[in-house]
Amino acid sequence: LSAVRLEVLPDARLGGHGPGAAPNGNFVLTGAHFALVGPAGRRELTLVGAVADFSQSGWSIGSTVISEGTLGWGIVPETGKPHQAVFFLDPVAVVAGERLEVRLEQQQHNYDQHLIGCFRLAATGDRDPARGLAAGGTFLTVLLDGQLVQRSVIPLVDQPASRIDVAIPAGARWLTIATSDGGFGDGFQWGTLGDARIALEPAASAP
Repeated sequence: LSAVRLEVLPDARLGGHGPGAAPNGNFVLTGAHFALVGPAGRRELTLVGAVADFSQSGWSIGSTVISEGTLGWGIVPETGKPHQAVFFLDPVAVVAGERLEVRLEQQQHNYDQHLIGCFRLAATGDRDPARGLAAGGTFLTVLLDGQLVQRSVIPLVDQPASRIDVAIPAGARWLTIATSDGGFGDGFQWGTLGDARIALEPAASAP
């Protein structure tokens, strides 16, 4: 499991056709939390970043990761349309019998009508779950001999370190690691790697 996608959907029953419940169709999402729950107990998942197809000025999708409820993701003036956000997780293997628990927080008390009115969720283990979404995130892209191996969001400065494992096949010549800029959104205009480390380990032998 590498990411969860949130789609917010327009609905004629909502003000401004939504997708939010505010009269103008807006919403404010202040946080997102994820866990796997199964027979062996509960595992809290680490959120390392988020991107969206659009963020309102001053209300970036990145706020859902770092704002602690003071800000959040909004979409004015692009209400009345579908939008999506992808939340990147520190990848984990899902054990048989586990279910994904998602908690969406909307704790911006100054805007108590700004709730999401209609939405859909999906989970993936894809190596490139954002699929072109760029607003609000700084990407780490890994290529082998020019071919995409993995793309993920770089954790923000106050988030836990993230590990990316890449299997390098025999005969591979070039490993490329690159960062993107931060895309649209206040405070997300550039990205650098801090204390990045590369470790080469032999492949595990077959049992």
